[in-house]
Amino acid sequence: MSPLKGIRITGAILLLFTIILLWILPRKGEVSLPKGFHTPIVALELVQDNHELGMLFADAKIRNRFYKGNILDFAFIITYSLFLAFLILQFSARENLSKRLKSAALLFIAFTAFSDVMENLTLFSMSDQFAVQGFAGKDLFYKLHLWTLLKWESLGIVCLIISTALYSGKRKAAAFLFLIVFLMAVLGLISRIFVDYEGLVLGIAFIVAWIKSLPHSRAWW
Repeated sequence: MSPLKGIRITGAILLLFTIILLWILPRKGEVSLPKGFHTPIVALELVQDNHELGMLFADAKIRNRFYKGNILDFAFIITYSLFLAFLILQFSARENLSKRLKSAALLFIAFTAFSDVMENLTLFSMSDQFAVQGFAGKDLFYKLHLWTLLKWESLGIVCLIISTALYSGKRKAAAFLFLIVFLMAVLGLISRIFVDYEGLVLGIAFIVAWIKSLPHSRAWW
């Protein structure tokens, strides 16, 4: 399979999974969110204490929807990882990306996926503990913070590499879009609220990248 065809297929599957997850996961207005957040699942990934966890998990039905969403998220992880990998391979094939940057990007994609899996496993443990005793142990908050941080920062680095490839190909507007994702990741180290915006911009960047891969589209490559 060519990288371009891979982008088209995984992008379509990714869009389908996104729609399903949006249907399964709680939406804003259905659950109380910590101040500054707009996306319930990102708020859950970044909870700091049992008070915030209780805001999201107090309703057993809402907690169950988070749980189901995390199960599907494993397939989502595989799909977005392949989508990003095909993007990198396509840029590399068009000589817009050096071999060193290609290798670095693929490594960070793999690390992002690993961190995301560990994040999900931690969320399962937190959900199980909360269901039994009404709170989660401090060690789980530490693990969640670690894996979530590593996931979003690794994604930011991958997007920075994609941005450099787009810039080399004289696609400056697209390069700026992926650069914004990286900048949100950096700002996320200062305030967790920016991670919410990173996810939003990343979603837009993925959709644009997929559209640009379709036949008859003015492609980036």
